[in-house]
Amino acid sequence: MINVLKKIKNEKSLCEVYTTSGADSFTVGFVYDCDDDFYILECVSPDGRWDGFQCRETEDITMIRQETPCIKALQKLMPFYNFYHKDMNADGKDSLDTVLQYVRKNRKICRIETYRDSGMSGFVLDAAENVVTVSLINGGGQNMGIGYVLKEDIDFISVDSEDELRLEILSKQK
Repeated sequence: MINVLKKIKNEKSLCEVYTTSGADSFTVGFVYDCDDDFYILECVSPDGRWDGFQCRETEDITMIRQETPCIKALQKLMPFYNFYHKDMNADGKDSLDTVLQYVRKNRKICRIETYRDSGMSGFVLDAAENVVTVSLINGGGQNMGIGYVLKEDIDFISVDSEDELRLEILSKQK
């Protein structure tokens, strides 16, 4: 699938990416970056709005589709919502590192999930070496302490989606 991801990235075209998380669920977006281990998708919401970035394991892809009725509908909706591409302004040694740098450098709240189906939301404090340190935030935007996860256990990161933006707003309300 890596060659397909690279082709779609170069074309700068929309795609539906299906993963092992569910046969009927998919994410629509533009391939922002990819490597053998991870890919970054610049996401489009179901109503055609910009919906952040997702970083997922490449091996979890079960299918990629293009030029579907869903994509054609989104292409009509996106201009209505003034969709425009955003840049991460981060250059990591790989896709996962790029996302972690972007989140840490810009003090963004992200959602990190592991292959063990555990997850955490918060600000990345450090991503040096093999461990990612996160200042944890609960669903109400309150600080819940510090969490640690091994980089090798990460299989999903979401940043700048509606969920993370909601948490950022709540975390700033005192």
